[in-house]
Amino acid sequence: PTLVVPSVTICPSTPVTLNASGAATYRWSTGGTSASENVTSNATLGATDVYTVTGYAQGGICSSTQTVGVTSDNFLSINITASSQSVCVGRTVTLTATSASQGYLWGTSPGTSPLGTSASITQTVNATTTYTVGGAVGNCVGTQSITITALANPTLSYASTPTVACPSSSITLTASGAAAYIWVLGQQQTTVNPVTVNTGTNPAGGTFTMGLIGIGANGCAVGGLITNTIAPTPTITAAITKTTECTGKTVTVSVTGADTYTWSGSNTSNSSSFSYSNATAGSYTFNVTGTSVDGCPSNAASVVLAVTTCTTVG
Repeated sequence: PTLVVPSVTICPSTPVTLNASGAATYRWSTGGTSASENVTSNATLGATDVYTVTGYAQGGICSSTQTVGVTSDNFLSINITASSQSVCVGRTVTLTATSASQGYLWGTSPGTSPLGTSASITQTVNATTTYTVGGAVGNCVGTQSITITALANPTLSYASTPTVACPSSSITLTASGAAAYIWVLGQQQTTVNPVTVNTGTNPAGGTFTMGLIGIGANGCAVGGLITNTIAPTPTITAAITKTTECTGKTVTVSVTGADTYTWSGSNTSNSSSFSYSNATAGSYTFNVTGTSVDGCPSNAASVVLAVTTCTTVG
């Protein structure tokens, strides 16, 4: 087996745990048979005690032996572990110090307020920061530092086509600024981008809200809610000044309720009203549709004019 046993520098007369790895079973020169062995450093400053550990492979046939030194020094060895050494901006990191120290003092730079005095602290990371912790056992002191890298969050944006949709149609949403996206609508979600969403059939229009999560190439994610507008379907009403008129006489045909109009049938026009007369008796139908300022089509409307031959008496 490949045996790994790190040496240790620690304060005099201080208990320390030696840790071996890489084998199935172990035997220490002190008599221990587990992967970890508890010893106490030499009382003499500068002295190094040497321990031997033999590791055995599964079955106990193959073995490997390593030595580990425990050196007594007035510098306290402190180890820092972090929940992660790279953290997205705005997220937290937990730092934990381990040593023989009876207390700790955390900070970032001289002159700043202490961050904590316990073995573990949790900090919000807004920029790449170096954290330092100090500890002491009697006259034996030490410090250790760790740098936590702040990873930039993606700058998320989106565009909708059209910017205002109509009922019974669709809207296409395109996200940008990240490496991958998750669109969420109700209980459904998709990673397709762009995504096309039906606007529903409610003629009154309104709004609908979707969730958008963007994930950067560095794994950082941001998200939020986006609201899209659905314009109402315009309702138009067509009117005529008289539904029956003599040949050659003029009536006015009009429509209201939309922004632009298209007439068809017995007369074509794009106006909201027009005058009409006909020298031939008969029935004449005027059909019209409208479009709102948002481009939404209206209902269809029509009026009918009966043109008759009138007889003048006297």
